[in-house]
Amino acid sequence: MQILIRITTMALRYRARLGLAYLTFFASISFSMLVVWLLGEAINRIVITGEEGQLISLGDVERSTLIWMAIALMGASIMRGLFDFARTYTTDSLSQKVAYDVRNDMYDKLQHLSFAFHDKEHTGNLMSKVTADIEAVRRFIMMGLVRSFEVGIRVIAITCILVFLNWELTLMSLAFVPVLVYRSTKVQATMRVLWTRVQE
Repeated sequence: MQILIRITTMALRYRARLGLAYLTFFASISFSMLVVWLLGEAINRIVITGEEGQLISLGDVERSTLIWMAIALMGASIMRGLFDFARTYTTDSLSQKVAYDVRNDMYDKLQHLSFAFHDKEHTGNLMSKVTADIEAVRRFIMMGLVRSFEVGIRVIAITCILVFLNWELTLMSLAFVPVLVYRSTKVQATMRVLWTRVQE
């Protein structure tokens, strides 16, 4: 836990990039939800009439309604894509900055260690720390520090919307989530053990 706190502290050196990463991912989620809402409105206004289950043809829909719905969907999708790109670029840039700092700190530390340390330490271990371990730090900044919040917020937002629309169907959908979480946790633990063996 202390290691993660230290890595997060290093990321806080670049508060502007970190803040921009959170801002862009909030905007991306907002436009993603907007796209879903617009699709629902399009179905309600264009496909289904006032009587539930009764369909109408597109010829009976006003042309202006179709145009504005298409423009709104296209605009929301484009904005979502732009903010997704901005989020990816910002988080990757932030992770590269932190990885660069870690490499410099490690290189500086190695230069000031005694010759006895270098006599005992295997070159392969040092290379593993310089490459694999620093890459793991970079992935934590990019995937864990920012995108972990994204997954949680998306799940909460989608769950709230589903409960508002139909709570019975929501419960049926969420019944499979614990199984998926359990299986993904098991796979992740297995992969971590295998990756540790490969590094050793």
